[in-house]
Amino acid sequence: MIKNKMGISVMQDAIIFCIMVSISAAILLPAFLGGVMKEAYSEKELEERVDEELFSFLITRKDEFNYQVGEAVLSSLGEQITSSFLYDSIDPLISTNYLVHQSFANLIADCLACQLSIFGYTINPIAAAYKEALKEEIKEFFNERSGKKIMYNLTVEWQPVYLAPMGSKLCVGYQPPEEKFTSEATIIMPFSLHDSILTKNQLYDIFRENLTHIEENVSFYQEGIYSETEALQNVYDELSYMLRELLIGSNKNFKSVANLTILYCFDDANFNAASADIFNNFLKEITGENIFLKNCLDAFNNSLDVFYNVLATYDQSIAEEYYEGINNAKKFEDKIKALQNCTWKIIQKEIFDKNLYQHYIGDRAQELLSSSNVKKDAIDFVYGFCGLYRAKISLQIWRGIK
Repeated sequence: MIKNKMGISVMQDAIIFCIMVSISAAILLPAFLGGVMKEAYSEKELEERVDEELFSFLITRKDEFNYQVGEAVLSSLGEQITSSFLYDSIDPLISTNYLVHQSFANLIADCLACQLSIFGYTINPIAAAYKEALKEEIKEFFNERSGKKIMYNLTVEWQPVYLAPMGSKLCVGYQPPEEKFTSEATIIMPFSLHDSILTKNQLYDIFRENLTHIEENVSFYQEGIYSETEALQNVYDELSYMLRELLIGSNKNFKSVANLTILYCFDDANFNAASADIFNNFLKEITGENIFLKNCLDAFNNSLDVFYNVLATYDQSIAEEYYEGINNAKKFEDKIKALQNCTWKIIQKEIFDKNLYQHYIGDRAQELLSSSNVKKDAIDFVYGFCGLYRAKISLQIWRGIK
């Protein structure tokens, strides 16, 4: 009988072929996966690096940071002082503000506070150069660390009243692509902003009656005395009232978030107040008048006058009332009050008249019906719409083009 060995031979050939393919794959696999693994490692590195970069940036301190103060004020001052030698001597002393050993976090917070804008118009003309000087320092920091290998975008935004068209923004770097790595943090605003603002504990006392009403409505609902619809409406009304009082004020005896924001914009810390006072007295001896402080007030007055045009394009009624306020003002503080009055009217129109908070209030009212700590949850909710204390910072990085 003749045996057919072809089947065995074919099987052996197949096994040998599989072994050869496996060996080849083992040899060639690093070549195929090398690029993928390298790219994956690179992406992981950037993902971890972005958090480190933002943290390092915020805590880095500048030994010295300076910027020119009040260019418009100084140019006007130069026209009034006939001696060029005198002007050249005074100029750098009163026009340059020096800050030492300040972290980038502090510098950015100060910058945002004094660069307050309403509808994109910056109110304070004295510290206009602060932002540009700071942007250059930020560029230098990131360029020294990464050069063109790592591209970046740093954006910081301060919004004292949530969703209101007032605040300030600082943006440095390049336009980010779709694929980038992001790290976010919160910056605490300058402590001079905190002197008059209410703490949560103070809000408990000020809104005691409202909180009691909310707690009663929740209890009545849970006991079946009130329907869900009735309890929800009552809680909603109390939360709405508390929000409006805190943000723009009306009846409570405290400064609202909107008013405090405007006050800080005109804080004398925005320029070298000590030097200004010394040289104002010095110039008074020469010229017979307080020409430096007068020029500062003139710059502010001009800025407030120009703001009327901004308001006129938004709401003629608010603009006319504002114009009447600053026109009839007997002192500069009265003009600030006129600005405060128009600010809360803007927030009323943009936020409360348009019910921009309606969805948030409705959701929280529903949550409070099942809350075990009604007063705390209500205060936390209301306080969350106040952004006076904090600014949001975001750093985005990505690989540069090779």
